[in-house]
Amino acid sequence: MAVRRWLLFCGSLAALLAAQTRVSGPRQVRDFVPMTGGYVYAQGLPAQNISAGSCIEFAIAAPGASFGQPVMPGWPPGLPDRTVGIMRAGLDSVLVRLCNVGSQPVTVPASTFTAALWR
Repeated sequence: MAVRRWLLFCGSLAALLAAQTRVSGPRQVRDFVPMTGGYVYAQGLPAQNISAGSCIEFAIAAPGASFGQPVMPGWPPGLPDRTVGIMRAGLDSVLVRLCNVGSQPVTVPASTFTAALWR
């Protein structure tokens, strides 16, 4: 029963985040999500190459964010195979790290990454 509720929550939250995020170009947009008590932040990223066994990092501006705050990542569709990532809250930002765990370089297409923070 608990697993079913968790899956229902995750599916509902993903749909809510998709509906609440608006991005135009490399700007970030912040929308209040009253049903979850949090904010959604988004940042566009141009196409990036990641060499084998390495990572890239970038920050999403998130005014009011603090260290250790829970983050619900919104990964864009179309990330290459062998690419793993993590998002964590920092001071007024969310740090995004994408790593290539494969033995060949990969190209991450131009994408929009979102992060939801709860207050």
